Amino acid sequence: MSELVWSYGGILYFVATETEGLKKILEKEGIKAAMKYLAPLVRYTQRVLERDEINLIRTAVQLLDIFKPFGEKS
Repeated sequence: MSELVWSYGGILYFVATETEGLKKILEKEGIKAAMKYLAPLVRYTQRVLERDEINLIRTAVQLLDIFKPFGEKS
């Protein structure tokens, strides 16, 4: 994926998180608890999206709402 992004002159951000604990939180407590757990990652991601024009995002379905405000402009 990185080669594809770079071949189009894009910037690749890889923001990793531990997922086993996140899966357990999602199963037991739901998305609100998971988002609280991910709050530092969400804040960092939002800063990146505000600063740079990102045209490709790969994420879990549960996290798509983080990126909606930064979607395609009409």
